[in-house]
Amino acid sequence: SGKMMKLEQLRAQILKIEHRPAVFQPVVGEDNSRWQLGCEVIDKVLPEGQLAQNALHDFSCSQPRNTPGMDRFVLALLQRLPATEPQKPIIWCQSKYNIRENGHPYGPGLKAIGIAPERLVNVSLRKERDLAFAMEESLRSRAVAVVIGEGVPVGFTASRRLSLACQEMATPCLFLNTTATNEASAAATRWRIAPAIGPPDERDPHGPGLAAWSVVLARARGGRAHPDSIPWTILWNNETHSFNLVSPPGNRALADSQKPRPTLYGFGAAPQSARKVS
Repeated sequence: SGKMMKLEQLRAQILKIEHRPAVFQPVVGEDNSRWQLGCEVIDKVLPEGQLAQNALHDFSCSQPRNTPGMDRFVLALLQRLPATEPQKPIIWCQSKYNIRENGHPYGPGLKAIGIAPERLVNVSLRKERDLAFAMEESLRSRAVAVVIGEGVPVGFTASRRLSLACQEMATPCLFLNTTATNEASAAATRWRIAPAIGPPDERDPHGPGLAAWSVVLARARGGRAHPDSIPWTILWNNETHSFNLVSPPGNRALADSQKPRPTLYGFGAAPQSARKVS
């Protein structure tokens, strides 16, 4: 329609003003057939230097209220998934309780980060115990690009079945644990995700800053796990569509370009009412 054409023209004009390409261009020299984070420090400890595209991967957050932040991390990770068949749907399974607590992924927001919202299929389940079944059936349909389950841990037996289904169908599966408890799992990798304070956004210096996460690779079958005492602090780079390390292990200082302006109240200027009057 005419309105849609005008909207696309406006978006193209904004991209031109911001000196950004209309279509994401991969980083030069990057192997786009491998599922990596784009952060060398993390990629080199993964099995064979990448996330397996035929395996189950487990993510957990420290508190249920941090679930949206974990979801955002996983969505960024999905952007790194090689698009062998970009038209296949992304299945996102949630119980009705979890939907009430955390909501569905927001369609326009998905488009803004490069994921076509029409590819996302939300599966609503009445009971948490049906989560593993819905994920396995989705995997065995052979019609999906990736399956995501969000809820309470499914248990070791169910995770083993999911892992086998991933191998048979050559399809990845991501499980997002929304509780603070961890059970035994057959997942190839297990991650602990927590929100972190990121550097200020140059385009909005008075805003909350760039999204960042504290990441621990708790388990990597065939790779090297990362100690909980030294988590990686990473952020998502919208220009390169990759993760960047904010504070490398062994050097906790931020780069000069990433240092926030120090104030008693965090990033940006302190509230007018809190400024000292001489």
